[in-house]
Amino acid sequence: MLNPPRMIGLEQVESIPYDPSLMVFMDYRDYTKHKSQSLEAQYPTFLYVMPMSPTKVFFEETCLASKEAMPFELLKTKLMSRLKTMGIRITKTYEEEWSYIPVGGSLPNTEQKNLAFGAAASMVHPATGKKMFGIISLSSLTSCLI
Repeated sequence: MLNPPRMIGLEQVESIPYDPSLMVFMDYRDYTKHKSQSLEAQYPTFLYVMPMSPTKVFFEETCLASKEAMPFELLKTKLMSRLKTMGIRITKTYEEEWSYIPVGGSLPNTEQKNLAFGAAASMVHPATGKKMFGIISLSSLTSCLI
């Protein structure tokens, strides 16, 4: 697993098919309604949704795992296709962000002069890319050793 990409957007929409008081966690539904052999279908993705109001919504499309990094333009295409199929029409984009979360790398070389820590040291969960508790719990010990 290398570098799952994320496309994040804060959007103004006409309406959403979600309860605006609830977040949606890892929506894996098949929004295409057909089996496609396109490049899009080769990268499994899911959607996070966090309504800020009935018409202002945070969307995050994420590719959980792939052998090669998914191109950002393809990820955006998947997000826009998903939203269109769900009947969500964007009227304004406030913010867009693209990111890669490095996962699956080798552990740091403890013999080198500069010791990596956190994401730079592959201290991330392979499914989510997050490992804050582990990093925080090791930070005191690491700083004492330095």
